[in-house]
Amino acid sequence: MRPRVALSAVAIGALSAGFGVGTATATPDYPSSDDVEHAKGDEAAKQAEIESLSALLDGLEASAAAAGRQQQIADEKYRVTKDALDVASVREAELAASAEQAGERARVSKMRAGLLAAHLARTAGGEVGLSLALDGNSDQLLYQLSAMGKLSEQSQAIYSVAAADQNLAESLTEQAKQAADERKRLAESARSALTSASSAAQQSLAALAEQQKRQGRLLEQLAALKNTTVEAEAEYRRQKAAAAQAEQDRQDEEPPAPPAAGTPSEAPPQAPSSGDSSGGSPSDDSGGQSGGQGETPKPDPKPGPTPEPQAPAPSPGKVAGAISYARAQKGEMYQLGGAGPDRWDCSGLTQMAYSSVGIYIGTHSATNQYDHARSSGNLVPYADRQPGDLIFYSSGGGDMYHVTLYVGGGMMIEAPYDGVPVREVPVRSYERVGYVARPTG
Repeated sequence: MRPRVALSAVAIGALSAGFGVGTATATPDYPSSDDVEHAKGDEAAKQAEIESLSALLDGLEASAAAAGRQQQIADEKYRVTKDALDVASVREAELAASAEQAGERARVSKMRAGLLAAHLARTAGGEVGLSLALDGNSDQLLYQLSAMGKLSEQSQAIYSVAAADQNLAESLTEQAKQAADERKRLAESARSALTSASSAAQQSLAALAEQQKRQGRLLEQLAALKNTTVEAEAEYRRQKAAAAQAEQDRQDEEPPAPPAAGTPSEAPPQAPSSGDSSGGSPSDDSGGQSGGQGETPKPDPKPGPTPEPQAPAPSPGKVAGAISYARAQKGEMYQLGGAGPDRWDCSGLTQMAYSSVGIYIGTHSATNQYDHARSSGNLVPYADRQPGDLIFYSSGGGDMYHVTLYVGGGMMIEAPYDGVPVREVPVRSYERVGYVARPTG
C-alpha cells in the first residue's frame, strides 16, 4: 500500500503560517474506496490504513485550530487598536471643546485688556493708543501693557488674567492638534489591523472548509475499517481528546516535586516574550480538543502585584445569570466586533454576559478585560478557578488573544472564530494564562 501524507496542503500551510515556519506544501494523498477495501483483507494493512486516516483527521483538526488561533490573534490586535482609537477620539473631542472654551475666554480677556489700554491712552497719554487696543494683535498689546509700568493693582489683575487665558488657549489648541494627529494615526493603524484580521479570517475559513470537506469521508472510511459507525468514531475521537485534556489539566495542577538534596531549586517560570511562536496546536473546531499536549500553561504575561488568592466572587445568582446568558447564545455565529444580539466575538460574549447582570468587566477586548481584573485585584490562580471566572489565552507580548467563560466541570463557553459558532467545550491548556479573572459587582 502506498505511504500517505498525513497533513493536507491546506493543513501544512495553515500550521506553517501559524507558527512562523516555512515549508514546502505536499500533495494530499487521501485513500480511495479501493484502498480501504484492499486493507480489510490484511490485518497489518488495515492497521496502517487506520493510522493513516487518524493522522489525516488530526492534521485537518490541527490545521483549522492553528488558522483559528491566528485569526484570534489578529482580531484582538484590531480590538486593542480600536480601543486606543476610541480613547483618542474622546480625548481629541474633549481637548477641542476645551480649546474653544479657552479661546472664547481669551477673547473676552483680550477685550477687557483692550478697554484698559484705551482708558490708559486717554488718561495718561502713554505709548498705547486706541488703535493698539483695537488692532487685534493680542501678543503686542499684552506686551505693551506689561511694559507700561503704569498699571494699578486692578489693571495688573486684568492683564494677568488676559495673559493666562491667552497662554491656556494656545496650549490647549496645540494639544488638540496633537490629539487629532494621534487619532488619525490610530485610525490608520485600526484600518491596517482590520485588513490583517480579514485576511486571517479568510485563511481560517479556508482551513475549516478543508476540514469539513474531508472529515466526513475520512470518518466513514475509519468506520468501515473498524466495523463501527461514523457517530461512534466521532464520539471516540472526542472522548480521546477530552481524556488527554483532563490528563493535561491534572498534570498542570499537581504541585511540583521538591528538589533532591543538593539540587538547585527550579527557577520560577518567566513571562512569555513578544514573538513567542512555540509549536503545538490549539483546539480543533468541532469539540474543543487540545493539541500540543505536554505544553505548560502560560504564566502571567504582565508581572506585577501578586494576584489575590481569594478575590471576592459576585453573588451566586449573578454568576448563574452570566453563565445562563452565555449559554443562551450557543449556536450563534462568530463575528469580529460582535456583541449581540446574534453575532459574537470572544470578548463581546463575556462583556455582555456580565453586563446582563450589572457587572462591568472591561471594554470589548480580551486584553482590556484581563488588565481591568488585574488592576482591580481580581486575578486568582487558575488552580483556584470557580464557575463564572474568565479564562485567558496569550501567545506572549502582553496581549490576551482569547477570553472564555468557565462554567465548571472543566468546561468553558467561548465564541471561537469565523465559521465556528458559540460553543461549550473542555478547557484547553495550550497557551492558557496561569490566572483567571473573577468578576465582582
